[in-house]
Amino acid sequence: MIKKIIYFFPVQLLLVHLKKNQFLLMFWFLYFLIITRSIAVKYGIPYLFIAPEYLGKTGFWSYFIMGFSLGGFTMAFHISSYIMNSHRFPFIATLKNPFFRYTVNNSIIPFAFILVYIYEVVMYYYNTPEFNIWQILKYIAAFIIGFNVFILIAFSYFITRNKNLFGLFNLAPASEEESIEPVSMTLHKKTHWYDFFKRERKWYVRSYFDLPFKIKLARKVSHYDKDMLVKVFKQNHLNASLFELAIVVSLILLGLFRDYPFVQIPAAASLTLLFTMFIMLNSAFHSWLRGWTVTVFIVVVLIINYLSQFPQFNYANKIYGLNYNEVPQKYSNDIIEKIKSDTLSYAEDWLQTLEILEKWKSKNTSATGEKPKMVMLNVSGGGSRSALWVMRVLQMADSLTNGNFMPCTQLISGSSGGMIGAAYYRELYRKKQMGEPVDLNSREYLDNIAKDLLNPITFSIATNDFFIRLKKFTFKNQVYTRDRGYEFERQLSVNLQAFDTTTLGFYKPYEKKAIIPMMVFSPTILNDGRRLLLSSVGVSYLMNNFPKTNVKNKPTLESIEARKLFVNQNIDDLKFTSVIRMSATFPYIMPTPELPTQPILNIVDAGMRDNYGYLISHQFIMVFKNWLNKNTSGIIIVQIRDKEKIRKIKEDVRLKKILESISTPIGSVYENLFRIQDYSQDELIQSLSYWYEGNVDILNFELSFDENQPISLSWHLTPKERQQIITGVDLPQNKRAFERLKKLFEKN
Repeated sequence: MIKKIIYFFPVQLLLVHLKKNQFLLMFWFLYFLIITRSIAVKYGIPYLFIAPEYLGKTGFWSYFIMGFSLGGFTMAFHISSYIMNSHRFPFIATLKNPFFRYTVNNSIIPFAFILVYIYEVVMYYYNTPEFNIWQILKYIAAFIIGFNVFILIAFSYFITRNKNLFGLFNLAPASEEESIEPVSMTLHKKTHWYDFFKRERKWYVRSYFDLPFKIKLARKVSHYDKDMLVKVFKQNHLNASLFELAIVVSLILLGLFRDYPFVQIPAAASLTLLFTMFIMLNSAFHSWLRGWTVTVFIVVVLIINYLSQFPQFNYANKIYGLNYNEVPQKYSNDIIEKIKSDTLSYAEDWLQTLEILEKWKSKNTSATGEKPKMVMLNVSGGGSRSALWVMRVLQMADSLTNGNFMPCTQLISGSSGGMIGAAYYRELYRKKQMGEPVDLNSREYLDNIAKDLLNPITFSIATNDFFIRLKKFTFKNQVYTRDRGYEFERQLSVNLQAFDTTTLGFYKPYEKKAIIPMMVFSPTILNDGRRLLLSSVGVSYLMNNFPKTNVKNKPTLESIEARKLFVNQNIDDLKFTSVIRMSATFPYIMPTPELPTQPILNIVDAGMRDNYGYLISHQFIMVFKNWLNKNTSGIIIVQIRDKEKIRKIKEDVRLKKILESISTPIGSVYENLFRIQDYSQDELIQSLSYWYEGNVDILNFELSFDENQPISLSWHLTPKERQQIITGVDLPQNKRAFERLKKLFEKN
């Protein structure tokens, strides 16, 4: 009985995959880990598969496309397996439609995955208040239909193109008695369970599965000419390779139409297409190169790596609006020292901001002449969850203070998604100040900022960024290559119905007149770890690190203001969405921008240095301490966080496993990065008592969630996550913070 199971064709295929095709199994293993929520839960990757979104909603078509893409991946798996393994099982060359029967027997893993996927979808919706069995059945049906549509398309090609031994050579099929090896011979062969580990080419098969639900004995092929069998497989492999290349080319061409919303498929489907192309290209090369595949692949990678250093072969991601045609700005320690010693620019920016502060004061001073309180807003990074959370908190703050929160706010700083939410709210506030009919508390704006940004990014990765980037666009007379950075900015403008042509300089007159708060972005320079300060008005004083007379030290600049570095690059023409993107450049998901400098500077997320934006606020208070002491009655620092500030300490960090001993030290440093920032910044906050005489109130608004079911750190939120964020203002700690805010404004 055991031998019957071991030498059953599906089992033999599973064993050959384990021994020979680990590359193929790696993708399936990754898929199983994702959908069972064993990995990447923090980034919301499982929910991209379990609850896909298409054209702004989860429904029949999103699951249909998910099924269709997985059908493509499954066929790629079958084709690749057939190309690499069919010669090990020569009996299939004698079967009608060899490839079809091969895939039927090669379906243990795909079938298991589909069952697990359906289970996870059911459990996901079962645990929601909107649980509806008919809706779930509709989603599952859509997935299965989409899956089978691709399978049928593929089989319609292979059934008409592929031939078996008898069809290719016009031979008469052998009778069952002649072709089937006697059972007695099979059962009396002296084999052991461990023999399959030693096999290299011949894999014995006793029986195979056939439709409709039959188990048949394998044909004996020893009496057939070996060259004839090889020709059958070559003919089948050629058809498979042509099919794969056609699919790859079709997907690349599909990327040319990504401007149309209906083409932007769910993010999980795009990732599946990307994996599909990897498998197809691998198997196509394997069918041509055989044993040379790995060697040629390594050589190609080395050649591409070498060519990428030349401009004509390098698709650099640029910041839109910045002039790249001028001679690149030199960036060196000497240049930094020169910028540092430019006290004239420092004085000009200081005086300009002093005028802004006076306008802020006149706007906020009460009729009785009582000094106003100044609000400084710090917002944390955290993708779409942080963007939505910041919007929600600002709406509540505006409502509870009777519209006085934004007029009292002078400075906004932070990183990533939080700055998107703050920038959007500030833009809506500006429009209202200009007389446009804007209801700052409208639910519409929450829905806008919660819309998906990930679908166009992943679709661009799958169909464009890994291949030839054909499409370009023009902004401010500069020509740029379109990539996922462009898709992010375009989709952000579409979702928010804002920032489409807005530049950094657009906000300068509004900030100078104190109509809207100043906003300072601080992305991180990857080359040396400094912060790059970007603002609509000059803020070179935030770089201030001049030596004091009683401190004998030669301090270095911790940050560089972009206006002082890019004097000839038209900094005011810098697209505002590009400024946002620089502050929200999460590695790999977003491209790393390159600045027009020598050497080239690369920019990453602001959160790497200052996730909460407090460093900007602290330096601002230090620089203007005399004015603040004289003209304000207090400072309110509002920190909007996408996580709780005080988090649970890990109970056990002992290194129990070898893999943990390798990953834990580095992983823990990254995991505690923002905690470390909090520790340092709390020390700075406490030191304000030396510089400021009034009260400093720190208000924390924290998004709290279960660590076992976190809200995704992603550019995509599920409907359940959106609702969880919106209702986060009702948490006890946030209610207390809002009550404090209300009382502070009552005294203002």
